[in-house]
Amino acid sequence: MQKTIILFCLMLMGIFANAQSSKYIIDFETDVPVFNFISDQVTEVTGNVLLNDGTKAQAGFGYKITMTISGGPDGSTPINYLLRDNSGPALATAASKFDVGGTKIREQFGGAAALSFAFLGRETNGADYTYLRDPSSNMRFTLELDNGEDLDNVTYVLGDMDYSLENTDPSSPCFGPTDSNNYICRFSYIDQVTVVSGAGSNEYTFVDPARIYQVGGNNIRGNSIASSRQRVGDTFYANVPDANNDQIVDAELDGRVPGTDGDGNITVYNPGNIGKQIIFDYNDPGFGLVGDADGYHDFDSYNQVMSFMTGMTFGSCKPILSQGETDIFQGEQACISVTGTSSYTVSPLIGVSQSGENLCLSPTETTVYTITSITDGCTDSAQFEVRVWNETAVPTMSQWGLMIFGLLILNIAVMFVYQQEQILAGVTAKK
Repeated sequence: MQKTIILFCLMLMGIFANAQSSKYIIDFETDVPVFNFISDQVTEVTGNVLLNDGTKAQAGFGYKITMTISGGPDGSTPINYLLRDNSGPALATAASKFDVGGTKIREQFGGAAALSFAFLGRETNGADYTYLRDPSSNMRFTLELDNGEDLDNVTYVLGDMDYSLENTDPSSPCFGPTDSNNYICRFSYIDQVTVVSGAGSNEYTFVDPARIYQVGGNNIRGNSIASSRQRVGDTFYANVPDANNDQIVDAELDGRVPGTDGDGNITVYNPGNIGKQIIFDYNDPGFGLVGDADGYHDFDSYNQVMSFMTGMTFGSCKPILSQGETDIFQGEQACISVTGTSSYTVSPLIGVSQSGENLCLSPTETTVYTITSITDGCTDSAQFEVRVWNETAVPTMSQWGLMIFGLLILNIAVMFVYQQEQILAGVTAKK
């Protein structure tokens, strides 16, 4: 079926008023996902992909998120856990597991609806606790499409990165610092994320750069990251007080972000193809405080939780042109193929025609054309330059090259003939 070229004047009627730059969207509010808690360490979340055209109709395929927890203080750990009254070593530790109650869709978690994912930090063990988190605890988050297609032009947001080492409630018996091997008051965690998919080519944007430390980025402790968009460094952690950057926390503060705002959010964007999966690891770097005997914070909070925000978009509709530029003489036309979209507009409408599946252009002067796709409400554009020459135009570099080469050959031939004449003249003189 021929692709449709829609006249540029239709754009003036507002066709693109609500157009988006990506074909598809994952919206947890329009299409509520299904959770399947397979085990203490594995959870799957499934749902439908929607068209990102304002209608949010189903796109005809879905997605699956798999979250897998590994590690934890099962058997051995560097953390010196104590009883809840600090009177001696803790009764027990065990492998890390999900906080099922904290792993769900929330109306507000990072300033908007989100899928929150949570480690369980401890569980009741008689009169005390069994502790479940330590520096080896890791949650791997993987998202893939059920049609097996690659992901490109991807944008998603990781929400609510923060930390807690202090209780700021004056009415609480635990008001004030809560770490430094203090298991009477159990609040300590530090969020950390490493983005695996697209590593090295992702672009990151921060709502409040002062709250997030990007490993390898231009970070300014306690202030901000020099640029809110960074490509260097794919690991991030909550920006704990650490003036000399030695990964030892200087002070026990409350770095929590309310779920109703997005100050702890990281937007991840990659314009290219990142493969079949979005992958990131969620954990806790474990940084201890100055003077803390075991070198780690206490890992004693009830849980540790971040979020994957609603509204992930992906899928490029950028038109793919068979070439980006060409030269013609006046009266000629240049034809190119346009793929990657079912319909498109051309601007300006000068010398535009269609020949079968090809777009043909015959301007009277050099013109740069903009080809804009309009597929499923998704728009993007590419440019094609047609350079127009008249018959008496100054030769191009390639033409000059041929002329110079011809003159060089002619000069060599003349020199050869001249040398031959000189040789013959010398032979005649000797006779």
